[in-house]
Amino acid sequence: MIPVNRPIVRNFRNKTLENCLKLKWLSGDGPIVKQFENIFSKKIGLKYGISISNGTAALEVAIASLKLKPGSEILVPNLTIISCLNAIIKNDLKPIFVDVSKRDFNVDINDLERKISKKTKALIMVHTYGLASDIGKILKLKKKYGFKIIEDCAEGIGLKYNDRYLGNYGDLSTFSFYSNKLITTGEGGCILTNNRNYYNRCLSLRNLSFGKKIRFKHNQISNNYRMSSLQCAYGISEMKYFNSNIKQKLEIGNFYNKKLKDKDFLILPQEKNKTSRNIYWVYPLIVKYSKKRHFQDFLTKNHIVTRDFFFPLSQQPFLKKYKIKNKVLKNSQYLFKNGLYLPSGLGNTYAEFNKVVDVINLYEKKYI
Repeated sequence: MIPVNRPIVRNFRNKTLENCLKLKWLSGDGPIVKQFENIFSKKIGLKYGISISNGTAALEVAIASLKLKPGSEILVPNLTIISCLNAIIKNDLKPIFVDVSKRDFNVDINDLERKISKKTKALIMVHTYGLASDIGKILKLKKKYGFKIIEDCAEGIGLKYNDRYLGNYGDLSTFSFYSNKLITTGEGGCILTNNRNYYNRCLSLRNLSFGKKIRFKHNQISNNYRMSSLQCAYGISEMKYFNSNIKQKLEIGNFYNKKLKDKDFLILPQEKNKTSRNIYWVYPLIVKYSKKRHFQDFLTKNHIVTRDFFFPLSQQPFLKKYKIKNKVLKNSQYLFKNGLYLPSGLGNTYAEFNKVVDVINLYEKKYI
């Protein structure tokens, strides 16, 4: 089977990891963790970095650091990872689902402004599938209505807006280093901010809120969300490939664009939107004529794995437990029903990509 993502592993003798072992720093503390936090925050362009166990934990801790009153509303794009919804509910806050654009899959600005109320305290600004949200308009709404922004950059690492990397446009920004991301540590994540207060709160919240004077005297409930020194050491070794990984992702996206441009039954991803040029974190397609399942099954039978678009947050079954009404938002529903993405990992090969294209050509010949 050709997987959707195969991570790239360049070195089986990793000097940074070997040094970590020699120093005997294995835990989620110490100089190696701080070094990785500094390297990553400096690369993106922010003052403070907090490494964390994964992108889901990053969202949960970042939202908690805002200290919002229970029941406050947080706006969230309806087509995104469940982690965003989980983080809102876990912090005893209310999600307000905002529909997305059919073309770039990011939050629909008109629906966003319609959903803002006096209870709105924050927005999770997600950059989805390789294109950035409409940052300029969102920042104007932030200024007008006074809400905070958590910028979810898990899928937008390496993307720029106005010559600055994504992550510079929220009160806090969150990142994932899962194995399918531009920079990976296997699992892991990071929170970035320029705000010293948020930084200190996040440090405490990711580390069981130990007391400053009396270590085992805790003033709030929090979790152990530390990232290990071993993971951070691997992350340090990966950062040297930051720019080359971006280049490789662009080459994969452009390969598919060239090979699939004449497929009338497919809608290819935008090469750019108002905010950014596509980095092709994944290669998403919209399948026309309600043929997605048929097309997907054909690919699977030919040993090609695909992945559905996100299932809409507003229709998640567990919402009933929290007395949140299930609601269909039309663009999100359309994209879930018709969207999928193809193999495009940094560790996938062009032999595999050519096989994907050959199978798509065969499908077109037989069924279109």
